[in-house]
Order: sequence, then structure tokens, then C-alpha cells
Amino acid sequence: MGLDASSNIYVVPSGSLHKIPFESLVVSEATQCLFSDYYKSIVRISHARVIKNRKLNKSLDNIELFGGLDYGCNDDTISNDRGYALNYEGGEVTPLQPWNNLLYSNQEIDNIAFMWETTKGREQVGKHSLTNGTADIFYKLNERNVSVIHFATHGFFETPKTAINLPALKGRFSPMDLSGIVMSNGNQGWLYGSSIHHEGVLTASDISKMNLNDTSLVVLSVCNSGNGTVRSDELYGLQRAFKKAGVKNIIMSLWNESDEVGAMFMTKFYYHLLFDELSLIDSFNRAKNEIRAQFHHPIYWANFVMID
Repeated sequence: MGLDASSNIYVVPSGSLHKIPFESLVVSEATQCLFSDYYKSIVRISHARVIKNRKLNKSLDNIELFGGLDYGCNDDTISNDRGYALNYEGGEVTPLQPWNNLLYSNQEIDNIAFMWETTKGREQVGKHSLTNGTADIFYKLNERNVSVIHFATHGFFETPKTAINLPALKGRFSPMDLSGIVMSNGNQGWLYGSSIHHEGVLTASDISKMNLNDTSLVVLSVCNSGNGTVRSDELYGLQRAFKKAGVKNIIMSLWNESDEVGAMFMTKFYYHLLFDELSLIDSFNRAKNEIRAQFHHPIYWANFVMID
């Protein structure tokens, strides 16, 4: 049986393929068509058994939003990216510098909160911003019945060599300890903390110890959240952490995400999910295509991936 435009293609990435946005690869120079243009949908899944147990339209009731966070900066400098440039192969040491606040991440969670309140009710929305989006608030979601958890913040992915100047990560060797996200007051732990006490720095290892079995979707509107270290064909990082915690679906970014474009993409995704009542994957693909139409270079849209 052949494949056609109505086909759903399921892909189980292995090893370094986790880091490749193959849905967005150009397969025709003449038409600039992408792999995902040829078929109804390209769906990343963590294991083949997911296909059998897949529930596309499971009810999403409540959401917890983390964004517009105050990282404890001493000035009003604003960052345009939700992370920083990485030196994957060169092993250059990451300079110790503060995380700057993100202008559009606050707008992002405000937009999502408005849409969720409109369609689901105000009581179904938890919004955590400024100094209230702490790691401790996130930990309180452990074993809670939360449908969606959304992060719009900074992310990091380090190696033992690049992290030697970072107090929160120095001396760590596990890739699960060297990748994570930055929460409220994150500069306290990032600049002055230790591998044991790293206030505001949430590592993949921390997340993996939680029970999020009732969470259908985690959205990581976070730079490098889809990255990690490949070992035995598996990717160790935030993706593995949330899957180990029991999360069903994850939306991530493979590289540095523009703060402004990230907010636009997420607003479009939730609009299609809540108002158009599309499935997760259809809402994701629709939003991605709309960003692609507006920002043609793949650096702006090919970074967004979703795994089931």
C-alpha cells in the first residue's frame, strides 16, 4: 500500500535524529516543498506502541502557565532569545552571565490565559509570572491532575567542559543535570548557587523525579529544550525528563528561539486548539505553517517539534 497526501507518517527518532527537524527538510528545490508538505501529518513518537494507545482528542481541562518571569536582574536589559549560543563540538567554556528578562514571554502567557479562560473558564487557569514562577510552585504540581503545563522562559544545555564556570552546574557530569530551564529568581542559583543549592534553576534531573502522569501536554517555549546528549541511541535532556515523569506529549524547540516569534507561534497554536478545536498535532502543524508563511527562513519555525 502506497503513501499519499492523506497519509499520517509516524517517526520514532533514534540517536542524533532527535536533533534534526526532518519534518521541515526541503525535498524539492524547485518547489521548496518540505517533507511535511507531502503528507497529512508527520508525527514524532517516542515508541511504536504509542500509535496503538494514541488519543488525539483527550479532553484538556486546566493549564498552568509559567512566563514573564523575573530572574533577579539588576538592570532592565531585555533578551531577544530564550537561551544563548552554544558550542556543541568546540567545548568552549560558557561565560557566566545573568539571564535577562523576556519581553514577549509575558505577552505569550497573557494571550494563552485569555483564550483558555474564554473557552474553559477562569478557574481552569493558573498563571505564574514575575517572582511567582518559582521551582517550588512547579514542584507543587507533582501528582496533580493538570492537563497542560506551559513554560515560556530561558533554557540551557551544557556539557561538563562548557559548564566549569557555572556554579549551579559545576562538577556535574550527567546530561540530565546539565540541561534545564530557568525559573523566577534564577540568577540567584545560576550566578551564586551550587550543584546542590541552585535556586531558580530547574534541571532535567529534578523534573524526572516528579509524577506528571495526568499531564497530557507540556509546552517548552524554551531555547534548546529539544536538545540533549545522545547515549545508546537515546536523548538525555528535558525531553527524557518529562517523558520519565509521565507526560504524554511535548512541544519543544531544537535551538535558540526568538522571543517574539515564539510568542506568535504559541498564540497561534492555542488559538487553533481552543477556538478551532483541532487536535494537538493539527493545531501544531497549522501554527507552524502560518509562522513559515510569515517568516520564510527555517531558523524561525523549523526549531519547533512535537513528540507524542
